[in-house]
Amino acid sequence: PVDRAKLYEAYAKAFSADSINSDEMRGLQTNFQALAEQAQQKMMEYYQKQQEEARAAKENSPEAKENTEKGEAFLKEQMAKDPSIKVTPSGLAYKVIKEGEGEAVGANGSAKVKYTGKLIDGKEFDKNSDGVVMNPNRVVPGFGEGLSMMKNGSQYILYIPGKLAYGVDGNPQAGIAPNAMLVFEVETSDVTPAN
Repeated sequence: PVDRAKLYEAYAKAFSADSINSDEMRGLQTNFQALAEQAQQKMMEYYQKQQEEARAAKENSPEAKENTEKGEAFLKEQMAKDPSIKVTPSGLAYKVIKEGEGEAVGANGSAKVKYTGKLIDGKEFDKNSDGVVMNPNRVVPGFGEGLSMMKNGSQYILYIPGKLAYGVDGNPQAGIAPNAMLVFEVETSDVTPAN
C-alpha cells in the first residue's frame, strides 16, 4: 500500500527545493531501485500464485478427474485381458507387438514413425501412414518415452495416461479432453540412435 500523502509531501518538497546534493541523490536512487525490485518481485509472486491457482482449478475440475478415472479403469481392463502389457515407473503402459532390431531410439535419437492415435472410446484423432521423422524429446512425454524404447522395425501399442499426454489442458483442436488417456499404435523404421 502507498501512503499518498507522504508521496505528495515528498514530491512537493523535492519540486520546490533549489538543489539537492549528489550523495543524497544517489541514496534516493538506491532506495528507489530497491523498492522497484521489491515491487517487481511481489508482482511476479502474485502472477505465479494466480497461475498455480488456475492450474489447481483445472486439475481438480470434475472433467479432468473423471477422465483420469476412466483412463485408469480402461488400462486396468486392458491389462486384465492382456498380461503382456507392461507399465514403466512413470505410468506409461505399452505392449510390444513386434520387437525391432538394433539399437533403441533413445531419448535424443530419431526414427521414422507411422502411427495411429485413438481415444479410449476408439475415436481416431490422429494418423500418419506414410511415416514422419520424430524425436522423443519433441512429442508429449508418454509418446517420447515409448518411442525412445523402440528399435528399427518395432511395433508397439502405447497407453499414455493424461498426465503424460496433454494433461489438464487437453488439446481441444484434436478433440482431446483434459487428462484424457491416449492409445497409439506405433511402428518405427530408419532409427538413428543418439550418439
